[in-house]
Amino acid sequence: MSRLDVHNPNQVSSWKEIDVLLADPTRRMRIISGIAIPEFQVDDDDDASHDECIVHLGAILPDFIQATCQVGLASITNDESAYTFALDDAWVDLDPSNGEVLLHVNLTAKGDESSLSRFGFQVVVLYGNRVTGVYGRIYWSSDLLDASPRAFVAAGTHTAPIKVPSLVEVHAKIAGPSAPGGGGGFGGLAEIDIGFVTPTGSIQSEGSDCWVAYACDHLPLGVSIRLAGEKESPRFGGNLDFVTILGPNPVFLTPSHLSERVDFRIQRHTGPR
Repeated sequence: MSRLDVHNPNQVSSWKEIDVLLADPTRRMRIISGIAIPEFQVDDDDDASHDECIVHLGAILPDFIQATCQVGLASITNDESAYTFALDDAWVDLDPSNGEVLLHVNLTAKGDESSLSRFGFQVVVLYGNRVTGVYGRIYWSSDLLDASPRAFVAAGTHTAPIKVPSLVEVHAKIAGPSAPGGGGGFGGLAEIDIGFVTPTGSIQSEGSDCWVAYACDHLPLGVSIRLAGEKESPRFGGNLDFVTILGPNPVFLTPSHLSERVDFRIQRHTGPR
């Protein structure tokens, strides 16, 4: 059995997904496609070899209803012998431990120095409207970056407008294999970045603070997830900290606890690095 992950471009290339709103407000549709790279190699033109390839599609959909899939050979090789290359069966189900959608494909290959290298796939999933994830606000002092109306008028001229998505990226990270020499945000383990979002909506004012909203949807269940800010806008100035001020961080989502609120503050760094 081999396992591939859409977040690893060496295992799945050309990964794309589309989230579709349906007329029924209680249901949604997700279309996921890509080219899986199992590199299933054999060297026997008498007997066929078989393997089950599982593709982790990166979609956390605990309200999974049903799915269909289509797969097709994308790359095969053979060294001038009798050969067989086949995708015998394909189906989609849900990982019961974390709610991730999985594509299963049964591979068959026969031949001297032969390789079933790649196959294309498209998966269509129907699911309920609940989502997993983390949402919240990102605050900063107006002394750091003033987003009030007065900030857009300086000496009788308008300043450049603030592009909300460019203010900061909020990255979701999970623990990976042990890192040499320790380090990382999970007690010596390396981190795998599983995606990021940028703020949405408009900048709001609250007293001497400004804030924007963010939401990281479709996060995995049953694993520790750390949220971190990166690529803060130069308009804040340099040497900044991205500090958790509300909620747990890391977060741990489960089938009975699908979402969590976590608020952050962007502030000037004050201590030693």
